[in-house]
Amino acid sequence: MENIYLSPDAVAHDGPARILIGHHGEATSSLKAPGSPNYLAVRLRAGESWRYEPDINHTVCWLALSAGQLLVPDTVEAGELAIFEPSNNPINIYAKTDADFVLGSAAAHTHDLVLGKYSVHTSAATLRAGEQRMNEIQRRLRNEGRLELRRPLGNGSNRQEQELTGTTPHNEKLIAVIGASG
Repeated sequence: MENIYLSPDAVAHDGPARILIGHHGEATSSLKAPGSPNYLAVRLRAGESWRYEPDINHTVCWLALSAGQLLVPDTVEAGELAIFEPSNNPINIYAKTDADFVLGSAAAHTHDLVLGKYSVHTSAATLRAGEQRMNEIQRRLRNEGRLELRRPLGNGSNRQEQELTGTTPHNEKLIAVIGASG
């Protein structure tokens, strides 16, 4: 995996939208992502309107508002996540106040998804394999002395959640809450 850092003026934009991944209008991000998602950062002033036009196959769309208040057409407040009904119809956004938000869209996943406590998988078998791998990593890190039990969590029930502390290979502090399965 490669890290890429771009200065703000190197990020493509289309009107008030900075194109972080994907494209919108005539602007295309220089960053490549698997699949064809669009991920935009948008800043609108109070009273401004903006229209997002998803790709023809983008039927999944959401926005997360960090500051301000929007109408889409319902009101979205700072700190809220709005998930739109599956559609590739344009989305009209009106800023009731100065607003900063991110918006993402993508094609719907072609597989049914299985939700775990901490992850999403394409089948129950891959969920079990992922949870088993997480437990193996937890055991290995504890055996290597890089992760230790700090205190049990919970309300005294039989939950197996534990707060663990340790360090990364670069000696960065690591605190994790891990729920052991089964």
